Amino acid sequence: MTDKFIPFNPETAKNGDTVYGCYSKAEFVYIGPTPINGHSSFVIVYDVANELYKAMPFDNLRIKAPKKTVWVNVYKDGTDYHHETKAKADQSIKNINFIGTYPLEIDDVA
Repeated sequence: MTDKFIPFNPETAKNGDTVYGCYSKAEFVYIGPTPINGHSSFVIVYDVANELYKAMPFDNLRIKAPKKTVWVNVYKDGTDYHHETKAKADQSIKNINFIGTYPLEIDDVA
């Protein structure tokens, strides 16, 4: 499964967060905000591949979408159902065709 990316938000970013170029998916380390020529839309990042610091517009950066775990009930007839917690999955077991409950990590994006 490939990673999904979501827009970078400088208001929630922490120093040291890994961020990625919007188009190239090049890897950077977020250092902090910086105004350039009176504009606050730039941030300082460390370019991992080229080992140098850069000022980049924050709307040219992305972060990996957060992951979450859902629980999947699998049945012999091929049907499956996912639930937010293992307890909810266990409560919803329906019939004798039940095979098992398994965790599945997915991207947590809307």
